[in-house]
Amino acid sequence: MSKKAVVFSADLSYMEKLETAMKSLCAHQDQLKIYVLNEDLPTEWFTIMNQRLRQLDSEVINCRMSPEQFQSFSLPSDHIHYATYFRYAIPEIVEEERILYLDCDMIFTQDLSPLFEVDLKGYGLGAVVDKPTTTDGFNAGLLVIDKTWWQEHQVTEALFDLTREHHQHVYGDQGILNLYFKRCVVSITLDL
Repeated sequence: MSKKAVVFSADLSYMEKLETAMKSLCAHQDQLKIYVLNEDLPTEWFTIMNQRLRQLDSEVINCRMSPEQFQSFSLPSDHIHYATYFRYAIPEIVEEERILYLDCDMIFTQDLSPLFEVDLKGYGLGAVVDKPTTTDGFNAGLLVIDKTWWQEHQVTEALFDLTREHHQHVYGDQGILNLYFKRCVVSITLDL
């Protein structure tokens, strides 16, 4: 059986949250290929984590990101780092076709395998409605991504273009993702 692709984005200040998220994820699921988009996590950390994950037939991949193309984008609050925009590059980095992106400040209480089987109905993204904030958009902290759809529709390039144009007027990358995917997202319910 092939490993499931999970992606986190983090910086050094979120490393403890990332570890907690990974531990809670791996407590309910094995055979994972975990990609961590980052610019500053220590290489030694990945070595240690891979030693631990080997027991679960899982691995973590150090995906070094160059911050230059992200640093100029506005952020909605001080606690959000420009690394949140790294997720735009997921289809260029991840090998697998079906990808689960998860914010690293989440705790998982069950196996997320059913999310890899969600019918995206020909769209490139599945996401959860951002309740109670709004019923018009989705929360970008949990995304099911169809890599082929993103590549065929040149989503990465479109997201960068939208961000350059709108980053000062929307809620960070979540606002940009909602602009782009307004009519081509599948709403996911989490009663797994």
